[in-house]
Amino acid sequence: MNIIFYLGSMNNGGAERVVANLCNRLCDNNRLMILTSVRKPSVYYLDERIVIKSLDRLEELSSKIITKNIERLKRLILEVREFNADILISFLSEPCFRSLLVKRKIGIPVIICQRNDPKEEYKSFVYRSLMKWLYPKAEGAVFQTEEQKKFFPIKLQKKSIVIANPVADEYICDDYRYPLSRKIIAVGRLDAQKNFKLLIKAFQEFSKEYPDYTLQIYGEGPEREVLEKLITACDLTNRVFLCGRVKDIKKKLLEAEFFVISSDYEGMPNALIEAMALGIPVISTDCPCGGPAELISNENMGILTPVKNVKALSRAMECYASNHGLAVRYGSNAKKILTKVSPDSVTKRWILYIKEVYDKEKGIDNLKKNKRGIAIGKKR
Repeated sequence: MNIIFYLGSMNNGGAERVVANLCNRLCDNNRLMILTSVRKPSVYYLDERIVIKSLDRLEELSSKIITKNIERLKRLILEVREFNADILISFLSEPCFRSLLVKRKIGIPVIICQRNDPKEEYKSFVYRSLMKWLYPKAEGAVFQTEEQKKFFPIKLQKKSIVIANPVADEYICDDYRYPLSRKIIAVGRLDAQKNFKLLIKAFQEFSKEYPDYTLQIYGEGPEREVLEKLITACDLTNRVFLCGRVKDIKKKLLEAEFFVISSDYEGMPNALIEAMALGIPVISTDCPCGGPAELISNENMGILTPVKNVKALSRAMECYASNHGLAVRYGSNAKKILTKVSPDSVTKRWILYIKEVYDKEKGIDNLKKNKRGIAIGKKR
């Protein structure tokens, strides 16, 4: 089957990581293209058999937003036709909008994929209106959580599926040995969604009783300066470190005594999946749209705390710091997440769903042709 995955870019991000992991496995038995809106190099390893193209050619696109989007729509149609694609799978709102706008022109099934809290992604009037108008036209949809799925029109829900993110192969190992490192690790983009301000304030409370611990935050983003000022104001310059991006985040995770996510909202956080797969004791805010709660589905697999609650997050850190036996047990139980997120099982679910959507649409097309007295055969 010829499959195109379409998204904004292959730069850092959860959707990008999922696409890379999936494509590297699907390319054994399928012809794959990753198509992006923006011309940026991929930060993830991609099998050399995967075709990678961008709608933004080397020539400069118009700076006018309407002209730019019309040009991207034209190029999307062209790339789908030249690749002779059987199905188009789009990630995130703008690629999904474009895919559905050209659906009649390309004549193939479109699957849309939601990756974040839809209440945040579609909170503007324009985005929500486009979603309500266009999304029911899709032949299928992949959601990360049941809570996420319930946000969308019933017509779309009925032809959708919930599939967890796959963990990368490198995290399926027994490399982690619980260290009394006194290191608390967090990973994520430095932006408002991740709410590292909450984590820093909770750590300030926590460190009054446990002054020998440090907090290391890996990631980069627009809130770096704000967070640096908060660290200084909290007198934590020798205990809280903004470490930026690193190439081998797994190596850093293996040093963690425990791992924390403090987000206000998430889809299904890959960083939490990776920490759990390694067997690291984890803490996460119980944020919408339910990803952390679906991952930490058993109270003995980690600790969930209310969103934006400094005291609750501080107490959760104290639980692990004061009871290492509890931390070890929760970390060991966290590895059970592999039954839900192993690459083999997740890829198998994707393959079955893609085939189901394609076969159903092909059957509908053939039925229409048969009713018109046209011989049933291959679409192309």
